[in-house]
Amino acid sequence: MPAVTMPAVTMPAVTMPAVTMPAVTMPAVTMPAVTMPAVTMPAVTMPAVTMPAVTMPAVTMPAVTMPAVTMPAVTMPAVTMPAVTMPAVTMPAVTMPAVTMPAVTMPAVTMPAVTMPAVTMPAVTMPAVTMPAVTMPAVTMPAVTMPAVTMPAVTMPAVTMPAVTMPAVTMPAVTMPAVTMPANMDRSSG
Repeated sequence: MPAVTMPAVTMPAVTMPAVTMPAVTMPAVTMPAVTMPAVTMPAVTMPAVTMPAVTMPAVTMPAVTMPAVTMPAVTMPAVTMPAVTMPAVTMPAVTMPAVTMPAVTMPAVTMPAVTMPAVTMPAVTMPAVTMPAVTMPAVTMPAVTMPAVTMPAVTMPAVTMPAVTMPAVTMPAVTMPAVTMPANMDRSSG
């Protein structure tokens, strides 16, 4: 096959004209009022229910023996309180100054010094005390049997619920306001 040459092809320039989408207004929409009709629930009777008798079986608690308990002897050691000496206390002499009342003079009065002698409390020893050992005797609790208990059958009487009417309910009309979409689709290319 001979060689084939395709000539050059030039596509002319293409201009897309500007396109403007006009504003769009959605008209107001009113939903009509809706009334739900009255509804009557028919009377309902719950049938009688009988709970069967229940018997709790007898229960026997086995005998329990508490073992003997011996408290060991306890000795409180001797306690010696050391001697305590209260030091001597000397009250200083006190002189009351002379007092002169018009036409009357009270002479000065001096109270002599007074010394309280020292006092020593002798040491005291509390003798040791021993508490003898104590043994608590063993204790046996006898076996105990709880007798069987039967709960009698119980019948719940039938119950009738009266008819109930739910009143009619009206939902008010609802108006959706008009909505305007602004013109905003102005596009151009070149």
